Amino acid sequence: MVHGFSVLPVTITSTIPSVPSAVHVLYVRKHEETVRPPTLPTTDPSRVLFVANIPIDSTKETLRGLFASLGGRLEQVRIHRQGEEDPEHGESDEFVFPDVWDKQLCPSGSTAHITFPNPEDVTKILKTISKERRNQNGAVREWGVGVDLSSSSLGLQRNSPPSQAH
Repeated sequence: MVHGFSVLPVTITSTIPSVPSAVHVLYVRKHEETVRPPTLPTTDPSRVLFVANIPIDSTKETLRGLFASLGGRLEQVRIHRQGEEDPEHGESDEFVFPDVWDKQLCPSGSTAHITFPNPEDVTKILKTISKERRNQNGAVREWGVGVDLSSSSLGLQRNSPPSQAH
């Protein structure tokens, strides 16, 4: 635990043979919502996980795949990228990455809220993370397992010519 967050390391596999895979750390905790009158909470906070420091290539599908591999049935995934318009507070004047990739990137430190059908799923996920972290070197999940990442490419793969079949 780090400041109330469970540590969830994920391996981001390199597609370039000469570049080693990297370990990226996500921070996960139960969502805590402070309700300010006259608004009402939109979702039962006990059914929501707050995830900080998501990888820059995060999509709803990659987060779904990761938390499904931990045993959860997901209801909704909301990614919060820095610089996106906040419907409650109007437009943001923070920096937004330009659209140079074939998908939108998340600036470093972006967050997500993941909603589950019931509070027991949240408890189960947090227990699984804790249990795996206590084992030997601490388990490290693989990023993108169960998700087709081949439809988009970043970096060198994006600029490489398509392979030609003979």
